[in-house]
Amino acid sequence: METYLFNEILRSRKKPENYWYRIYYYASSVIIYFLLKICPDIRPNDLTVISFLMNIIFSIWYIVYAEITTFSLITIYLLLNLAHIFDCADGQLAKLTNSCSLMGEWLDHSLDCFKIFFFSLIIIHIIQPGFDDPYYSHNSLIYMFAVIIAGPLINYYTRWLSLKFIDQQNVILKNNKSNTPSWMSGSKFLFSILDEYGNHLLIILLIVIIPESKIIIGFSYGILTISMGLLRIMKVGFLLKK
Repeated sequence: METYLFNEILRSRKKPENYWYRIYYYASSVIIYFLLKICPDIRPNDLTVISFLMNIIFSIWYIVYAEITTFSLITIYLLLNLAHIFDCADGQLAKLTNSCSLMGEWLDHSLDCFKIFFFSLIIIHIIQPGFDDPYYSHNSLIYMFAVIIAGPLINYYTRWLSLKFIDQQNVILKNNKSNTPSWMSGSKFLFSILDEYGNHLLIILLIVIIPESKIIIGFSYGILTISMGLLRIMKVGFLLKK
């Protein structure tokens, strides 16, 4: 089995596009370095499954067993970040070992949907006690929970699908702005915020800081992710418009 120096592993990471990439991919480089020492035959898909299981186990632990306290919120935030680092490591290991495959890409994106779904359940679990107020009707709870679950999934799916579709049509999103309205071109910053999972996890810390606003934070998060998903569909439509 070929051995790799740490700098080689570090160079195989994704090009840093934002501050999260620098943090997550440096951490994933460390994990890959030690994992290859312990288990030289580990495959990228193994890391994908490990990350998925970590997300499921941590989410179930928090939803079923943990009390909603500041300590438990910070704990689940750190655990989900750890699971995400393993999620970053699978693609990095595939690139490092020249073992990228369609199967690996399919597995990664498929399990990511479940990761995002369980994250939405955690947010619902955190804000649920706030609905004891008689102001909230049964129907409002259903609608609000539906938005919180659907929003992140719509945002993730439209991001992945739009990038794949643009690539298939040989259209480069960042260089083709001729058909894009000016108001839509200015949405790049918002896209970059919601494209990175690390920013999604910050919702938990925001609730820690402003616990009295947790219902507003959770619902706003769902609305924003749905809006960004729809905006992304519109943006791709303008870019591909003949």
